[in-house]
This record gives sequence, structure tokens and C-alpha cells, in this order.
Amino acid sequence: MMRGGGGGGGRFDPFKGITLTADQKTKLDDIRGKYRKQMDSLRTSGSNDRTAFRGLMEAQMKESRDVLTTEQQKVYDDNVKELQERMKQRMQHGQGGGDAPPPPPPQQ
Repeated sequence: MMRGGGGGGGRFDPFKGITLTADQKTKLDDIRGKYRKQMDSLRTSGSNDRTAFRGLMEAQMKESRDVLTTEQQKVYDDNVKELQERMKQRMQHGQGGGDAPPPPPPQQ
């Protein structure tokens, strides 16, 4: 289940610092499951279509963000922005894990 708070291991948690209600956790778990199935289908089909993966990630982020309150969305957006900055720095120092930057934070 997703919760705000550090997860260690360098894993990105867009919900860091956000206290989610039980209803929000359920909705977010459902969203994550829906997109995981779609991403797994792409992987098992042997597709290396980064555009398709990126589209799914962006859609999942937008749908997840929509579950949050306005105040929570601000924290979420800050967390996503922090990730983008870290990824940008890693890519500039030759530590990037791909040729594309992370997706922009979803806009309402």
C-alpha cells in the first residue's frame, strides 16, 4: 500500500510527506494496479516502445494526482519536480538510465 514517507533504496515516492486517507489509498492502489497491468502487457509483448511506456506513466501520474486534495497536490508536484531535478543532474553526469528525461508533472 502506498503511504507518504521515505522508502529507502533510492526508490521515488511521489507521495512522500503526504498523509493519505484510507479512501485515497484504495483509489491509488486501484490506479497503480490498472497501469501495472498495461505496462506488464507492453513488457511481455517484447515492446521497447518508450513512448508508450511514457504515455502510461504520465496518465498514471495524472490520474493519481487527481485523487489528492489541492494541498496534497502541491506536495506531490514538489516531489515530482525534485525527481526531475535529480534525473537531470544524473543525466548531465553520465549516470542517466535512458535517453529521455522524466515526464513533466501532470497539469490540471
